[in-house]
Amino acid sequence: MNIIGMIVGFILHALVILFGAKMARIERAGFWNCLGVAILSFIIMAVVGWLLTPLTWIPLIKLLVPPFVLFIGTALAIKLVFDTQWNKAWTVGIVVFLVNLVSSWLFHGCVMMP
Repeated sequence: MNIIGMIVGFILHALVILFGAKMARIERAGFWNCLGVAILSFIIMAVVGWLLTPLTWIPLIKLLVPPFVLFIGTALAIKLVFDTQWNKAWTVGIVVFLVNLVSSWLFHGCVMMP
């Protein structure tokens, strides 16, 4: 993937976080705050993905790890940046997970991380 595709994917990830934050009714959710959430969520996803790497040797779990990492990374980043309730953070994580799932089915035919 080239650098432009990565930048576009990052900005789309931030926009989906903003959409999820508006759905969860997080008050201070703006584009720049959600960009910070996106940066932090990628860092958290890298760490969680690294920790769960041994589980990818199991075939069924290998399919479930990327969406789980996306959900956990986004929800934890929302919780840390906005200092909100867990149910709102989980709502944003679920929204990001579902949008990623649908877009990956439409454009790639498999479940992928952004």
